[in-house]
Amino acid sequence: MEELSFIGYSFAVPSNIAKKVVNDILEFGKVQEAVLGISIDPKYTEEGVKVGAISEEGKGSGLKVGDIITKVDNVKISKFSELKGQLTAKRPGEYVNVTVNRNNELLTEKVKLSKYIKVERYISSAFQWELKDLSKADKKERAISNGVKISRTGKDDEEHSMKDFIITKINDEEVNDAAKAAKLLDGLVRNRYRVVIETVNLKGEIEKYVYR
Repeated sequence: MEELSFIGYSFAVPSNIAKKVVNDILEFGKVQEAVLGISIDPKYTEEGVKVGAISEEGKGSGLKVGDIITKVDNVKISKFSELKGQLTAKRPGEYVNVTVNRNNELLTEKVKLSKYIKVERYISSAFQWELKDLSKADKKERAISNGVKISRTGKDDEEHSMKDFIITKINDEEVNDAAKAAKLLDGLVRNRYRVVIETVNLKGEIEKYVYR
């Protein structure tokens, strides 16, 4: 009778991470994810992790756009997975020492970790725009009562990008909800209707765009 053999693979989870996960579930009912309050620059492919943007939660961290994270608590960081791994054992509210390369100078910032909050994203695939609801501060700054912000476009790096423009009307209908605006834009394009978009540009001027 032929003997069958079996090869098993196991993946070790560091004990500090396993303990943290168990404690989080017991105390909060789910794992508490800690973040630096940044988003990374995906175009950066060299060693380290480049800061692409600072979120609202990360504005007091001392980190800046363009910083290249090289260490967290003296542990070398070569890629994003290593950065995420170092934060896995941490909780929101704890502090970490983040070493960055800023303009070829090594600096260390003591950063208070924030709680990861899942953000809903509203994207019009037809226009390649990510839309965002306006805050009260946005409305006050632009002196408008309604609208949604174009927070990202497929052409952010181009000179005539509409990034940060405010859409106030679509086909003469006032908009004030990013989710509904994205759905409306895609629905109009899908059904081959003409689309007239009224916006407020970065100078506060009203501009209209017609798409057929």
